[in-house]
Amino acid sequence: VESLKAEDWAMIWEQVMGPGLKSGSEAQWDEGQLREQRWVDLATAKEDSIGFRKRGVYWITGGVSGIGWLTAQRLASVYHARLLLTGRRPINPEIRQRLEELQHAGGDAIYVSCDVERPVAMKRVVQIARQRWGGLNGVLHSAGIIEDSFLISKDPDSFHRALGPKTRGTKILDEVTSHENLDLFILFASLSGV
Repeated sequence: VESLKAEDWAMIWEQVMGPGLKSGSEAQWDEGQLREQRWVDLATAKEDSIGFRKRGVYWITGGVSGIGWLTAQRLASVYHARLLLTGRRPINPEIRQRLEELQHAGGDAIYVSCDVERPVAMKRVVQIARQRWGGLNGVLHSAGIIEDSFLISKDPDSFHRALGPKTRGTKILDEVTSHENLDLFILFASLSGV
């Protein structure tokens, strides 16, 4: 902060206090540029304000089931996205069928069987995205394990199995994509996993 010039301070002040920074945003000064981070309510946001690109490259963990699958379908049909879907299950006929559905919807999709809690496997997924499409535009983390029981009745192992993909998985995803120029990093969460 002490190394900022007076012009930098003036620009930051103008951006923060003027119309440039939206209410509820976080700002970060990074290499001479003010960067903005903000929460977006996806239920009320306009489709084009969310930040998805036409033909963008998106990694969806848990991408062949639940909300990950619904998101993949939407990105393929609306944005003709290139999708890298990951999950713990080995590829099977059902997953192959889903990949074909995404192709027919206008997207391009591949599936990689891996565990979001394994850093080496996650680095390999980033390499696959770089080799096939030149990199990633975003990560959508919907992977999780459902452990059906109330929190109070969970044993420590069950608790860790349920939270591991969300907590440790998020940290690993952040680390392995830190050199990617991501437009977005979306975390899906539900108390049902707890």
